[in-house]
Amino acid sequence: MVIEKYLELSGKKVHYFEDDIPNPVMDIIFLHGKSFKAQTWVDLKPWEYLNREKIKGIYVDIPGWGNSEQNDIYDVNSTDYSGMSKFINDFSESLGLKKFNLLGASFSVPFVLRFALDRPEKVQKLILVGGVYAKGIEDKLEEIRIPSLIIYGGNDTVVGLEPAENYSKILPLNKKVIVKGARHPLYLDKPKEFFEHLIEFLKER
Repeated sequence: MVIEKYLELSGKKVHYFEDDIPNPVMDIIFLHGKSFKAQTWVDLKPWEYLNREKIKGIYVDIPGWGNSEQNDIYDVNSTDYSGMSKFINDFSESLGLKKFNLLGASFSVPFVLRFALDRPEKVQKLILVGGVYAKGIEDKLEEIRIPSLIIYGGNDTVVGLEPAENYSKILPLNKKVIVKGARHPLYLDKPKEFFEHLIEFLKER
């Protein structure tokens, strides 16, 4: 089961869903791609995979997407991604999360990487799903000593597989997975396989 919720950050409405699960062993915040929204994740019923392992999913609409209001304080177009790093920090703090897993998809991958640079003590693990390359902060990525799953669709024609190769070369603690037969939004083409890889990674010690 999932619960739809709203909260207010810097005077603007933020829309999100969260799994209805008592006493989870860990939390994971899902950001979405540029053409999608939090509902995209919810439609896949991720709790059917996550909750079996006592993992709580939180699926948020980025400001200006879905049902979250645009907020200039959290500028998605800033070239250093600092605005969205601040959004992740403020959103997670509003939920009382001290440490959590963080997933970025496509255009939101640089946002989670910037947050990992700014607040590494808050991130358990990173998941980079079909991500664009984080131009502007690439020279700092080797500082991210957080376990990172790099997962792309083998048939990705939107960003291709070059970003996956680049991330796997520069991030010190990474695991790369290429899902055969899947396009850019690989979680839509191969949801079962995607969530199996995700949960296996989250459970690794």
